[in-house]
Amino acid sequence: MTTAAEKKGKQSLDRQHTLVLDGGLRYKGDVRAQVPHGLGKLVWPSGDYYEGEFKNGKRHGIGKRVNSDGSVFTGTYEED
Repeated sequence: MTTAAEKKGKQSLDRQHTLVLDGGLRYKGDVRAQVPHGLGKLVWPSGDYYEGEFKNGKRHGIGKRVNSDGSVFTGTYEED
């Protein structure tokens, strides 16, 4: 059974938006209240990127950071 709060949360999650953020960051993915929330990809002007979970505009959950030098970090992020 789905509660009213769960339904409201699902309704307010928009899928596959593209945002241009401060500092030239680009984000493509799920959005809630005009900030990254859900699954998405954040790209820095340098070409570095993070792909994974977001919560309230921050990296939160399982994700992968790939740097332009080829180094990769895969792990769990907490409100970063």
